Amino acid sequence: MVNGMHHVQLNLPLPIVWSYVRDMDNWVSLLPGYEDHVWHNDKQSTWMLQGEFGGLQKVVYVDVEMTLNEQLHEITFHNAVQNMQVTGGGSIRVQEGSVGESNMTGSLHATAKGWMAPMLHAFLKPRLPKLTNHLTIAMANKLNKKQLAVEHV
Repeated sequence: MVNGMHHVQLNLPLPIVWSYVRDMDNWVSLLPGYEDHVWHNDKQSTWMLQGEFGGLQKVVYVDVEMTLNEQLHEITFHNAVQNMQVTGGGSIRVQEGSVGESNMTGSLHATAKGWMAPMLHAFLKPRLPKLTNHLTIAMANKLNKKQLAVEHV
C-alpha cells in the first residue's frame, strides 16, 4: 500500500471550509490531470484523469464512492481504477482550530494487485504523497481566494 497525507491550517472558520470541502464539485477539478467527472448518484461518480505513465499519455477512469460525515466534518472516498487492479481511497477532514481558523487534512492511499503490482507501487510511491500535497494546498488556495473575493464585494 502507498500512502500520502498533508495538513494545512486555514485562517477561515470551520463552517466556510466544510461548506467547500463537502461538495466534491468544488475541488475535483484541482486534481492533476483532471479532465472530467460524471455523477451516477449522490455518492458515486467516475473521474476521468489524464497523465503520463512510463512515458506514455494515458487516460484512466476512476470509480469513486464518497461518504459524508457531517458530525466529524469528513468526506471519505473509496476508488477503483477501471481496467487496472488498483484500488484505494482517502479522506478530507476539517477540524476547528484557533478562533476563526480551521485545519484541513487530506489523505490518500492506493494498492495495486496482480502481476503489475510491483511496477505500479514503484510508480505510485513518489507520486501519491505529491498528489495529496498538491490537492490539499490547491484546495486551501482556492478557499483563500474565494474568501478574499467575498471580503472585497
